[in-house]
This record gives sequence, C-alpha cells and structure tokens, in this order.
Amino acid sequence: MSQTTHDKLGVDNFKDAYQILKNNADKLEQSDQIDIDNLVSIVEESLAAYRVCQSRIEAVEAALQSAFANAGAGSLIDGDDEA
Repeated sequence: MSQTTHDKLGVDNFKDAYQILKNNADKLEQSDQIDIDNLVSIVEESLAAYRVCQSRIEAVEAALQSAFANAGAGSLIDGDDEA
C-alpha cells in the first residue's frame, strides 16, 4: 500500500477501511438525491479504502499460502484438495 493512500484515508487496517466502504455505500443508498459536489470525495475515499482492504486480503492470502506450503499442505490453498 502506498503512503499516499494511507495519508489520504488515515487508516491502514482492514476493519476501519471496510467500515468506511460500508458507511459510504449506506450514505449513497439512503440518499434520495446524491450531492454531486461531495460525490468525487466519497468515491476517492472509497477507492482508497478499497485499496487498503485489497492490500490486507492479499497479505493474508500470501501468509496463508506460505504457512500451508511450509506445512506441506500447499495444495489446499490452490483448491487441489482431494476430499
């Protein structure tokens, strides 16, 4: 994640970034009329929050793949399990 994304958003964890996404989605859903003057800032904030979430998910996936590979169970992550 870039430093500018963190600076713009002010959060660097999944939980807070997800909450921003949820709040912005709720705000837009509940609006009878969208405030076009604020729309760009809402979209920019949402994109930054999305990037934080995406980065954290990718980090967790990589950590899990590494952990399973080190444990000799790498095929479970790839969906190649033979259950």
